[in-house]
Amino acid sequence: MNRRTALKQLGLSSLSLPILSQSPTLFAEANSKVSPKQRLVVMFSPNGTISEEFWPERIGEDFEHKRILKPLEPFHDKMLVLRDLHNKVKGDGDNHMRGMSCLLTGIELFPGNVMGGGNTPSGWPKGISIDREISNFFQSKESTRTRHGALHFGVGVKDTSDPWTRMSYHGPNQPVTPFADPYDAYRRLYGNVREKK
Repeated sequence: MNRRTALKQLGLSSLSLPILSQSPTLFAEANSKVSPKQRLVVMFSPNGTISEEFWPERIGEDFEHKRILKPLEPFHDKMLVLRDLHNKVKGDGDNHMRGMSCLLTGIELFPGNVMGGGNTPSGWPKGISIDREISNFFQSKESTRTRHGALHFGVGVKDTSDPWTRMSYHGPNQPVTPFADPYDAYRRLYGNVREKK
């Protein structure tokens, strides 16, 4: 795809790029009058990673960024790379259901009608996920509120909605559906932006 096609599909022209560069929300650090909002980014790789290309060898603040984490190096002082966390949540559902759905909730799944490999069908988690709890906290204050509050993106998300495919929850029995289509995500982020006069 060439640049012109990409810009067209994004709904932009080359004339709009200088305007975008003046946006205080996109380039807040360059504009001393606007403080950047705090963000929480949670990344999840469901089938593991290439260990020798991902995990730092040193622990602590001076950890090194191996090949997979290298693109995040500019955010080094704001990162936590967590390892050896063990999800000990028991109850209904199989290990994969609990692994995904309980990762950010830390609470058991309701009994339900989704059958996994654990011989006990399950439903959704019994509580809110930590990412949503943090979002609710920041959205409750004018000084930390953002336009969207939280954004959930996924890659290869199935059309079905089940405990294997959702990791964020507004509350008990309330899964958050991630954006899997980049065009939908773009429309969500910029679809209602109007030019200021």
